[in-house]
Amino acid sequence: MNPVERTMRKVDATQRRYTPTAFVFGVIKKYGDDNGGVLVSNLAYSSFTSLFPLLLVLVTILGLIASVDESFKNEVLKAVAGQVPLIGSQLTGNVHELKRSSTIGLIVGLVGLIWGSAGLAQAGLFTMEQVWNLPGPARPGYVPRLGRAVLFLGLLGAGVIVTTGLSSLTT
Repeated sequence: MNPVERTMRKVDATQRRYTPTAFVFGVIKKYGDDNGGVLVSNLAYSSFTSLFPLLLVLVTILGLIASVDESFKNEVLKAVAGQVPLIGSQLTGNVHELKRSSTIGLIVGLVGLIWGSAGLAQAGLFTMEQVWNLPGPARPGYVPRLGRAVLFLGLLGAGVIVTTGLSSLTT
């Protein structure tokens, strides 16, 4: 046995004896085995593409509702910019309200938001199928997968409504 292999076996035996190092090594190994980088980038791309229509809907609604009070709109956009790290101020600084045809902007934003969020839900479902090693024939087809995505989004929306209602009861 060569010296490099002997050293690697000693390091491996040592890390197996200590639970924290074995856990960290196991997590890193599982992440690499499941192509974690690809799955995470897929989720990040899907979430980023659903963020822009959401911002369009927000700015359009603010343009329709808060057209009288410009400071309120600026406060809301500043709060949104604080929620998106690094690029939030650039996003909100480059978005302007739609003067004419704001209903068209709202419709386009809502359709894009539904499309992007369904893509995000499907990317999440695909990620979990990959992590759980679900074989290809056992995975749902397009229509059942789309139905699961819509069900997930409905459940998520209902959860937001319930938690918003519960938090408003305390104030």
